[in-house]
Amino acid sequence: MSTSVTIDRVKCACSHCVCVVDVDKGVKRDGRIYCGDPCADHHKDGSGCQHAGCTCHGYQCGCRAESNPPCLHVAQTPVSSTVR
Repeated sequence: MSTSVTIDRVKCACSHCVCVVDVDKGVKRDGRIYCGDPCADHHKDGSGCQHAGCTCHGYQCGCRAESNPPCLHVAQTPVSSTVR
């Protein structure tokens, strides 16, 4: 028996963002998937992602955008999948 799983959507890799993004349409940086450039750039200019219902502006946890590595408090979690 063989099982195949296809991940269609994931939560944005920004730990403060609530967006869910299509894997194929997300901004890919450093092996992670973000909903847009502000999140992928770690909110360097303090702007949020501007998506409806999301109030992310980055590092409310006290981390700094220039920290190395950047804040990774929330791991990516698949929210939708297809099992074959």
